[in-house]
Amino acid sequence: MDDLPGTDLPSDEVPTWSPAPRPSEVSGEHIGPYRLLEQIGEGGFGFVWLAERSDPYTQRVALKVIKPGMDSKAVLARFEQERQALAIMDHPNIAKVLDGGITERGLPYFVMEHVKGEPITTYCDRHRLTMRQRLELFKPVCEAIQHAHHKGIIHRDIKPSNVLVTVADEQPIPKVIDFGVAKAIAHTLTDKTIFTETGMLIGTPEYMSPEQAEMGGLDIDTRTDVYSLGVLLYELLTGVLPFDPMDLRSRGYDEIRRIIREVEPPTPSKRLTTLAEDAAISIAIRRQTHRETVSRELRRELEWVPLKAMRKDRTRRYATPLDLAQDIDRYLSGDPLEAGPESKRYRLRKFAKKNLKALTFAAAIFVLLVGGAIGTTWGMVQASAARRSAEQFGEITVGVLSNYGKVVGDHPELSRAQFADQITELVERVEGAPAFKARILFLLGDGLVDLGFDQIGLEALHSAIALHLIRGDQKAAAGDELALAEAYWRLRRGDEAKEVAQSALYRFNALGDRTAILNAQEALATSKKWGGEKKQAEEELRKILGERLALKQDPISIADTKYELALVLKSEWDDVKDDSLRGKLEEAGRLMTEALKAREAGAAPDYGPSGIKTINALAELARIKKDGDELDDALKLYKRAQDAAWITLGGMHPRTLMYEFNYGVALTQSEDTRNQGLALMEQVHEAYRRSVGRTDRRTLQSALFVARKLDACGQREQARAITQAALADAATDQKLEKAAQDQVTKLQELMSQLDE
Repeated sequence: MDDLPGTDLPSDEVPTWSPAPRPSEVSGEHIGPYRLLEQIGEGGFGFVWLAERSDPYTQRVALKVIKPGMDSKAVLARFEQERQALAIMDHPNIAKVLDGGITERGLPYFVMEHVKGEPITTYCDRHRLTMRQRLELFKPVCEAIQHAHHKGIIHRDIKPSNVLVTVADEQPIPKVIDFGVAKAIAHTLTDKTIFTETGMLIGTPEYMSPEQAEMGGLDIDTRTDVYSLGVLLYELLTGVLPFDPMDLRSRGYDEIRRIIREVEPPTPSKRLTTLAEDAAISIAIRRQTHRETVSRELRRELEWVPLKAMRKDRTRRYATPLDLAQDIDRYLSGDPLEAGPESKRYRLRKFAKKNLKALTFAAAIFVLLVGGAIGTTWGMVQASAARRSAEQFGEITVGVLSNYGKVVGDHPELSRAQFADQITELVERVEGAPAFKARILFLLGDGLVDLGFDQIGLEALHSAIALHLIRGDQKAAAGDELALAEAYWRLRRGDEAKEVAQSALYRFNALGDRTAILNAQEALATSKKWGGEKKQAEEELRKILGERLALKQDPISIADTKYELALVLKSEWDDVKDDSLRGKLEEAGRLMTEALKAREAGAAPDYGPSGIKTINALAELARIKKDGDELDDALKLYKRAQDAAWITLGGMHPRTLMYEFNYGVALTQSEDTRNQGLALMEQVHEAYRRSVGRTDRRTLQSALFVARKLDACGQREQARAITQAALADAATDQKLEKAAQDQVTKLQELMSQLDE
């Protein structure tokens, strides 16, 4: 934010602000040995130029010269103070002063290193830094301000535009600039007097400490910078400021000062809840996570750190910027925070979390998860895990998800809510080396989305990607991004899938791996299909398939592209179901048949006769056959998919239920099997209610399909009953996902028709 105009000077020395004075210097002119290249900034008192000197060596610098018309005694004193303040500091995260002097027009100037960077908030968002990476980047800023304090300098205007991030050796380096309103606390930096009078507001309101806003007799000390660092940290973590800038600046000066002095800022997690859904999602994406993950991580304890730094009573803040940095270190290492409560319970929980190893936690989670009648079965898994390595244990843990359908089918007393609670805890507390942890989070996330635990699963996938990026493993991060894009496809969230796929493509392009690039391009094309860009998706997939064939890639890669192209063609047919597109439906059938054969012959995980990829192809080919009026073939394929899923996933797995439901729909296409199909559809609907919950999108969608089919068969009262029951179920959930809400809207429309 720019400073409020005219608030940096005593009222009797405020120059004319409108129109703003323009620089008398021009490009190409020299100031001392420096040739001015272009104006790159403008502060309250001076213009900043990119300049260059060529003797005795070539060097580009930032040259700051006072504005013409701004040369009052107070301004000259403050400008010279900035030059002297910077000159006595020597820190890698503070811009260095190189030179200084007086222009031919008698205006002071000084020369400092040119920091070719961008505001820290912009850098973090553009590079999608995770919460952890943002904290790591913020620590050197605290250390730089601590150095300034040791030199007797208070910055008093810490904000993103005064903390620039440059890159050296591929590493981001924050640099604190612009000590233009700094206050000397231990040195007499100039023999010119600096006035700080009542009515003089120094700094930027959004980042200003209460004592700065007081403008009274209260002395300003180093803790005012601690406050501003807290606001900056708040913004880095949440993407927003504690108080809305537009609202704050719309108030009069007295009200602005009152808010800063008296109104407690909302907690970061609460502040996020005030944002529009699109804004919250955008903030989360820029942190490579989900909006609920951001809120949960803040709420758990992270938000205590900026809130302690921003306390109105400065005696209750961190005493120094270094104390703030050290508490961030404690958070990152899992130690109790200075900002946290002093309760024994809190410290015991932190100790347990830091020291609890993966296998120890596994024993506890399995006991909680599969207690009672299931305990004996899972006790064997638990004992087996204790004898294996952490890597093997991780795979066994994921096996809990793989067998979810079987467990629920065999033990209906197992509550889905309890399962969700325990799995959430498991995801949040997975321990181990980053590579191992990323692998487990990926497997958990992928499995959880499949089971309908969308939120938990997406968060786990985002966390896995973040861990890869922390390790600097771009290839692994991009690979997991492709899986995340696929998860978004399954949830019919095309825009998010497209964004993630685009990110993966960017990473693979940088790595130059042609096969990986094709995989990412395929994911992006598929995302476009779900985003409604079907023609473009078809064109891109045809091109990818042609290149794979030309490169003679492995049969599975070629089969997977044929599978995706077949789905696009089928989707285009679905939009119109017109004979003009019959050729696309027939081509989709040929491609899917070829993909199925290759997948059945594959030896990789998820392929082969009973692999999930093969089962998917069976079910999709069945859909194509049904639309192509080849009902007998469709029924056989559906039955094969259903039987294979029962063996591989269990009868209550959501995918198994989907295949079984579609089989029932196909049965209703024939008068001879219509009643059998309706009965199966109703049976599966009830199974969905148990498996994925009463308000899951799939449960509501199955109710909609059953009701429509009943109505089409003349059974209107039965249709009304199932529609009414589904709407009653939906009404019990105040936080329906968008996909579920869409089904509710369709159910409400159907109910209106049934009531006519």
